[in-house]
This record gives sequence, structure tokens and C-alpha cells, in this order.
Amino acid sequence: MNLIFLLPGVLCISFLGVALSHISDSSRLKEILLPLLMIPFTIPILLFGMEAERKLERMPVFDPIPGIAILLSFCIFYAGIGILLLELSGDEP
Repeated sequence: MNLIFLLPGVLCISFLGVALSHISDSSRLKEILLPLLMIPFTIPILLFGMEAERKLERMPVFDPIPGIAILLSFCIFYAGIGILLLELSGDEP
């Protein structure tokens, strides 16, 4: 039951990594720029996921839909940014 937040969280982080790799790809310092951008954008995903899981463990009757909805909205947002940056960069996958 505790793993219901794992899939949306992993998807968010992977979509974020794809979007930020397109941003840092054109930079000379891509090895430094990608972690510097990735860490601050990953923190909200981790905080919302941990808070939703904490509520699920502590409350006997908890609706996990709001936590999953927030994580899925992050997924859609980061996937949209990744697709937009892929189209703007003109690179073929």
C-alpha cells in the first residue's frame, strides 16, 4: 500500500530529468548545470510524496487521491515541458 506514490514520483523525476537535460545540453557546463537544476526541482516532488505517504500511514481513514493528483499534475507539467523543449530544440529522439 505504501508504494502507490512510487510510480508517480518516479515518473515525475524522470520527466524532470529529460526536460532539464534538454536545457543543459546546449551549455558548456552541462555536467554542473544538470545537477544544479535537478536538485531544487526535485525537492517539491519528494516533499509532496513523503507527506502523502506519512498521512497514509498515520491516519486510519485517508483518501490518497489528493496526493496522487498532485504528483500526477507534476508529471503532466514536467512531461509537457520536456515535449515542448524537444520540439523547440529540433533534435530527433
